[in-house]
Amino acid sequence: MARGCGLFLLAVGILAAVCGGIGTIIALGPRGLVPGMLLVFLGVDFFAVGLLVSAVVVLRRTKPLGATAGEGTPAYPPHTPVRHELDGVTYTTVYTPPVRGKNPSPSVLTVSIPVACDGEFEMGVETWFDKLGKRMGIATELQTGDESFDEQCYIRTDALEFTAAYLADPLKRVAILDLRRFGFLSLTLRDRGLFANRINFDPVADDRPEFISEVGARLVLLARGLPTYQPEFDTWVGAGRKFWQVVLWVLLVGFALTVFSLVTFTPLKGVDVILRALPVLLVGWPLSAVVSAWLLSGTSRSHRAWAAVMLGSLILFPLGSAGSVGLLNGAFDDSPPTTHNIVIVEKYTTRSKNTTHYHVRCPSWRKPGETESFQIPADEYNAVVPHRSKIVVVTKPGWLGVEWLVSKHVDMQPKP
Repeated sequence: MARGCGLFLLAVGILAAVCGGIGTIIALGPRGLVPGMLLVFLGVDFFAVGLLVSAVVVLRRTKPLGATAGEGTPAYPPHTPVRHELDGVTYTTVYTPPVRGKNPSPSVLTVSIPVACDGEFEMGVETWFDKLGKRMGIATELQTGDESFDEQCYIRTDALEFTAAYLADPLKRVAILDLRRFGFLSLTLRDRGLFANRINFDPVADDRPEFISEVGARLVLLARGLPTYQPEFDTWVGAGRKFWQVVLWVLLVGFALTVFSLVTFTPLKGVDVILRALPVLLVGWPLSAVVSAWLLSGTSRSHRAWAAVMLGSLILFPLGSAGSVGLLNGAFDDSPPTTHNIVIVEKYTTRSKNTTHYHVRCPSWRKPGETESFQIPADEYNAVVPHRSKIVVVTKPGWLGVEWLVSKHVDMQPKP
């Protein structure tokens, strides 16, 4: 989880750095110094630096995956289920060796036992993000009243009544804490099975006589006397969160898809769209974070669902901010088009990978003394004669004041 937090801070820091950098350049740009804007974006720059430094610190403190662990022993053959029996009950161990290289993962020892119940829960270490989610009011965790247990375990479940009844048994809480002492920090009930996982297990250094039988004894106890699972009472707990997760993702993706409006209502200068999209981004993104937290709150998994939405929004919201500005600017522009018939003063090409792009340059009608550049097809490019050929550009002023391109073509009849 710490590594995920570090990556999240890194992503937010990069986004803030991009926004701050663009804003700072604009504030110092050709229109002259804008002190207020410069001050705001310098603040964004400092905020971005703080996030990036924090991300580096968190990532450097994260324990590397794939810590010391052997490749297996006769008692723990790699990737092979080994069956054990206790009091007529069968439980299984599976050892997964570490994976090193480009996509590393740690070794895992999983001890599992079948159960005759469809309930679900996950009990693991309470991370700083779990604590933060509770402090922010997003996450709501089931409390057993056992301070020692509640401090050590974070309970994730949508089957709230079932899990509360399960943990009402003090022997089960003691057995779970015993498993934690044995290094099994994760206990999960799902798919009619109870699974205990120990990360970074070394089959040579960590094994000892009676180790598996002691773990198995706790697991057998935990698999007995399960309360009745009543889905008609339990499934509603996470239903609201899941519904709003879907709604928020649909809205976020739909918002981002407005970026394609920039193809239909192409602005003459992309920087004009960015300037108008920045307020949407800087105000809309924090507002969406608050609204999303409110809609998703109320369960022990709410903060994780919220974090996933926010992580996706780091890419989708900037796209939607620019796209929505372009869409509103063009779709609501009912002003008459203006035709500009201008002499081409230069033609040139650019290359990207294996593609050649053809451009022409002409005097600007918007800013005297400056020029405008347009990309044109190859056949029109070949017919261009600088200082003789003309390009016909049709534009509209834009509902938000961003002039956009209706059409353009080279006049194929150069004047002498």
